[in-house]
Amino acid sequence: MDYTGSIAVTGKLMSAFTNLNTMFKKNESVKNSSLQLLEPLTCIIRLAMLNFQEIGTKIAIYNNRISSQLPNLIQGAKRWVYGNKRNELHNLYKPILISLKYYDRNNDTDISTIFDYAVGGLEKLTQTYSEHENDIVCHSIKLYKEILSTTKKSKTARAEVEAQLSEDDITLPLYEKFNQLWNERLITIIAALLQEAEEAMDTEEKEELNALLNAVDQLLQTKENSSVKLINRFALNLTKL
Repeated sequence: MDYTGSIAVTGKLMSAFTNLNTMFKKNESVKNSSLQLLEPLTCIIRLAMLNFQEIGTKIAIYNNRISSQLPNLIQGAKRWVYGNKRNELHNLYKPILISLKYYDRNNDTDISTIFDYAVGGLEKLTQTYSEHENDIVCHSIKLYKEILSTTKKSKTARAEVEAQLSEDDITLPLYEKFNQLWNERLITIIAALLQEAEEAMDTEEKEELNALLNAVDQLLQTKENSSVKLINRFALNLTKL
């Protein structure tokens, strides 16, 4: 077996982890921002949906949910009302790591499809924030993309991902509950809808594209509602300790 490629991939992955952790620890705006708990697979699918939205679309993280904000006249006003800032994208880091723990893209075609679209979505997000190329946010997005891309190339990379998750993290049981929200049938449906959306975009069938994305969005909203209930229950139990 040739370990050279695997070692190189693992080295790139560890470098991405080191860079992200260093940036987050040093950045005051990140340290002072509120923590959002995001259901991992929903997070990945929300990123995948960016593939089919125009450059300039931004994501907002509010009340433990991710939403897209289209590049129009009210985008700035909406972000101001909800207090959305670029630095809140650091909240994507943990759900991305957790998603790689629970979902093996090397052995599941549907998961691999969804993750590939998520990498494309992050590329769109990189272009959206290109004017801030020296900003921590733009660097973070590029490193998220690196992590997702690298784990596709190496089976050993998942072990490196899990090594980043502290066993003392009190939220890990909550993420196990999140994982139970999905089944293989729903994952297959999501992957198929995203593939149909790609075809509709290629053929410029805008009405069909919007319908497909709305279908994905409706499914994700049910998962987000369920995950918020789990978070509230989890928080209540913590107060009783």
